[in-house]
Amino acid sequence: MRISIVLCLLTLLVFMGCQESNVPNAIHSDSDVIAGVWQAQGSQKAVEIDEQGKLVSFTNVAGLKISIAEGGISQVGRHGEGMLYLILGETPVEFDPLRRILKITINFDDYRMEVPGGSVSGKLTEVLEGGVSADGKSWMVTSSTSGSIDTLPIADDTETERYLFQKVD
Repeated sequence: MRISIVLCLLTLLVFMGCQESNVPNAIHSDSDVIAGVWQAQGSQKAVEIDEQGKLVSFTNVAGLKISIAEGGISQVGRHGEGMLYLILGETPVEFDPLRRILKITINFDDYRMEVPGGSVSGKLTEVLEGGVSADGKSWMVTSSTSGSIDTLPIADDTETERYLFQKVD
C-alpha cells in the first residue's frame, strides 16, 4: 500500500513539474531575451545573437560587419594602398537573467593594419556590457576596448564609450 501511494505521488510530481507555464509570453530560455539583432542608436555598431545565445556577427563603428563563423576578415583599403587583417579569438556571450546583464566579449587574437609608410599590429579586446530592459527591446551598454600594439612599448590602452542598443528583429 505504501509503495502504491509513493508511486502515485511521484507520478503526480513528474506530470505537474513537466507542464509548460501558463503565463502569457513566458520566457523558457535565457537566450530568448537576447536573441536577435541589436543596433546601436546613432552608430553603425551592431551585434547578432542566435537562439542558442551565441554571437553570429558584429558590426564595428566603421560599418565593417564580421561573421563569427568566418573567424576573421581581411580587407583592402579604399584606394588599394592599405590592408586590414583581423583574426578572431573567443567571442563569449554571457547573460545573467536575474540582473538582466548581457556581456559580449570580442577578442581579436591578431590584427594588422598596413598603410603607406608603416603598419600597426597587436591584440584587441572589446567588451560590451550592460542591462537589458524589462521588455527586452533595449540594452544600455558600456563598451570597453583594450589592446596592445606590438610595435610600441605601451603595454595596454583602454577606451570606454556608452551606447544604447535597440533590438531590431
